[in-house]
Amino acid sequence: MWARLQHLLWWHWLIIILILAFICSIIGLMIGYAVGGGNPFQALNPSTWLEIYRLMRGN
Repeated sequence: MWARLQHLLWWHWLIIILILAFICSIIGLMIGYAVGGGNPFQALNPSTWLEIYRLMRGN
């Protein structure tokens, strides 16, 4: 199996790493939101991000 993995091109590895980083970011975001006392799935809601943006801008 390792021999098959070695034949992947460098951009294959880049895509795999970016996808894994995105998945880990989403999972970490949901865990962090749940620890703060919220519903973990609400962290993925666009209205939550708009509210965070408004709080940071001071509006």
